[in-house]
Amino acid sequence: VKTKSRSITDKQSSDRQRDCLVLILSFLRHFGYVESAAQLQNEGGTALTKLEVVDNVDLVQVLTEYEEFYEMKFKRKPKFSRLVAGLGTGSGTGMGTMVRGSGGGTVGSRGHRGRRSGVGVGATPKQLLPSRHVLSPSKMREEQGML
Repeated sequence: VKTKSRSITDKQSSDRQRDCLVLILSFLRHFGYVESAAQLQNEGGTALTKLEVVDNVDLVQVLTEYEEFYEMKFKRKPKFSRLVAGLGTGSGTGMGTMVRGSGGGTVGSRGHRGRRSGVGVGATPKQLLPSRHVLSPSKMREEQGML
């Protein structure tokens, strides 16, 4: 019984991961990240070439609906991204602006401590999701108390 249950759970997890990759691939193509989409398709294997997003779903919609659900349940907006610790304008990353989401969590996080995922150190602007806020270097230093 445990083996069958584990097998079902593994299948659901695998399907969920595949669906996430299909949503991400569609997102990348829609916003013109052609090279990134091609690389994801190469690394994702043949399963991604056989699948496409259904007509009534896209990654932005999924994120928006999750935000609405989370806010209704917890009475606050979820945090999906935050500035990477130790990276600032003087870090030599070559990024003229830092991109910040609606809060202080990591991309893909669910607001739980220690459960982080998403773009890490060395990310280029193309690897970041479109954000609600783009901070200029001077505004970023001001917010960090450097001015």
